[in-house]
Amino acid sequence: MTLKVRRAIVPPELDEAVAAHAAATVANDPAAANRFIDARAAGAIAEALARTAPIRPLAGYAVTARARLGFHYLVKVRFAGRAGDLVLQNRWSRDDDGRWRIIECDDLGVKSPWKKPNKPDPVAADA
Repeated sequence: MTLKVRRAIVPPELDEAVAAHAAATVANDPAAANRFIDARAAGAIAEALARTAPIRPLAGYAVTARARLGFHYLVKVRFAGRAGDLVLQNRWSRDDDGRWRIIECDDLGVKSPWKKPNKPDPVAADA
């Protein structure tokens, strides 16, 4: 038996939109960043970015994960700040005009690069 691995081909326009949005966020250019944000996600993104004051200025970003979910794509971006990182997972979708827009944002938190992750809880062997 062979295992088929299917890779989601990310449209180049989506990669461009993600890069443009992330670069505008790093540059602290809300007008440019907001071109990619749908009204459904505006509040969540504003709240997440408001919490980044202690780690600003942002120095850069990295796309750490992408996944296709039907006609949507989930894109996880890590923004590097001077005193920690902000990780956002955004759901991207095409609007009626064919433009890629963020329709949902999950704030995965601001994390210090110096803090070790919590140890996972042990799994019961008899469960």
